[in-house]
Amino acid sequence: MRFLEIFKKGTKAVDSKIKKIRRSDRKTKRNWLIGSTIIAMIIVISIWVGYLNLTVPEINSLDPAVSSTTTENIAQEEGSDSPLSVFSRGFKITSQSISKSVESLVAKTKNFISNTKDKFNNVKEYTPEN
Repeated sequence: MRFLEIFKKGTKAVDSKIKKIRRSDRKTKRNWLIGSTIIAMIIVISIWVGYLNLTVPEINSLDPAVSSTTTENIAQEEGSDSPLSVFSRGFKITSQSISKSVESLVAKTKNFISNTKDKFNNVKEYTPEN
């Protein structure tokens, strides 16, 4: 019962704050918009980074090419853990992964286009027999 009272009190406070913002001038509304957008983006990016931390090790363990590239890069640059070197290693790994994905996508697209052209070339024209 106590929880419901606190919840109702909190929703009334939020409701009154929203009404106060609605009645305020443009500058205040704009400031609230910018602030809430920044907070929402921080939350979204935090969730995204957490998701990447959970999924990237799985991708590396499944794809031996990416794992070997990661190991080679770490071995080459071991001892230099400056932010710039870490960023460059991550950029190299990401760009290699993206290039492999793009190459695969281009090959699949070319295959799809050639199959579609073959299907259209093999279509017989319909002529009515009247």
